[in-house]
Amino acid sequence: GEGRRKKRGELAAPMSRHNVYETASSDAVVEEESSREEMSVRLQRHVKNLNVRPLFTRDWLLVNKSARILADIALKQSRSASLSSKHQTLWEGDEMVVRMIFEDGRLNVVLRILNAASDELEKHVSATRNCAVHPADTAPLPPHTSKPPLLTPSPSLNADHGRV
Repeated sequence: GEGRRKKRGELAAPMSRHNVYETASSDAVVEEESSREEMSVRLQRHVKNLNVRPLFTRDWLLVNKSARILADIALKQSRSASLSSKHQTLWEGDEMVVRMIFEDGRLNVVLRILNAASDELEKHVSATRNCAVHPADTAPLPPHTSKPPLLTPSPSLNADHGRV
């Protein structure tokens, strides 16, 4: 289209406030959506990493790292969701971590991971109870003397070597 050319020294027509706010608002929405998509991809990677692995192995440590990251983000999302609205479904709110775990079918995996950790903790607690120090084991030791104990040969040694 043909627009009116401005003459030398003429100022451009100012944008209306509505256009300025609308542009800034739409830019913020686009940026927020882009950031939200990036976060969604990162979270999805961590959700996919949730698997039952033998405890204290290298793979278990990687699962543990993902679980900690997801737990931290879920806690933050839960706090902000409780402030915004209490009457939202999982899909209406902003609790992406919980929704992703549920949608990906990883809830059972999370429960098995927690159960394995709980069993291991119970083993550790019961082993600690079995190794508890009894009062008889803590009886005071006799005072230390500065003289070393006298060494006396046993009678059987004297009998064998008594013939000289």
